[in-house]
Amino acid sequence: NELGFVACKDPLAARKSLDNEVKKVVPNTAGLGLHHDRSDYAPRNNIYDEHVESPKMPWYSAFVCFKPALEGGEFRILDGQRMVREMDRDVLKRLYDKNYRSAEVYGLWLPQSIMNMFVGWAIKVLPEPIEWKWRSLVNPNYKIRSFFKAPPEGWSDISSPPQILTDIWRCEVLLEEQSPLNRHPKTGEVVWFNNIHLWEGDKAQWKDKFKDSLGARSKAVYGDGTTIAKEDLSHIVKLTEKNEVKIAMQPGDVVLVDNYRVLHGRESFKNSREQTRLHAVTFGQTFDG
Repeated sequence: NELGFVACKDPLAARKSLDNEVKKVVPNTAGLGLHHDRSDYAPRNNIYDEHVESPKMPWYSAFVCFKPALEGGEFRILDGQRMVREMDRDVLKRLYDKNYRSAEVYGLWLPQSIMNMFVGWAIKVLPEPIEWKWRSLVNPNYKIRSFFKAPPEGWSDISSPPQILTDIWRCEVLLEEQSPLNRHPKTGEVVWFNNIHLWEGDKAQWKDKFKDSLGARSKAVYGDGTTIAKEDLSHIVKLTEKNEVKIAMQPGDVVLVDNYRVLHGRESFKNSREQTRLHAVTFGQTFDG
């Protein structure tokens, strides 16, 4: 209220909290790649989340630190306008000309079980009206493809987890085609406007030898469904890491983010029983001042 911040509803209200450490002690928590809090970008929710029908994003977010983590957990921000200025023109042109889609990736077990999709659908959609049940099953904007694949390299290594043996099939659900760029609604500046870094960062959960074969639970492909070159994705990740700013927030610190200009994320962190990271976020469309 002191800032004149006019709060609005969390656009991802149907999700579980991305900061689970607010509710319980999490000894080790992975980092969260740079992203926008748009409802149609909700990780692993968007196949059956009704918010996908009308994507929403609050103009501003206010991130508050009540207690930092024992180690790590720095807040990360990235200037989307700078990303456009510094990105290789050929990489940017390919993405802009072809657009891109988010793809949810399923396997028998990895990178996420196909059962997750059916269970998630049942939990989220069955209680809804019959109209939404039908629309969630027959959505012309989605494309579904499946294929068999060779087991990943190193599958026979005795140190590999047994789930690797099931990695012989993939199902990919491709969501609506979108532009990777956007014009800021106030300034008119062209800005980087997608969650590719968030999805690429999801590969960090695997050992190095499995990162390329298992991949992320969500990934980006071109609008026509073809694969974005590994070199282009690597360029995007490196440029992101070069330009991001990390903020070691202390109790009482507040970071205000213009979501149409800036992406945000979080470094991995460690907690203890005595020192547990406690952060909160609220969303707003404007300031009343």
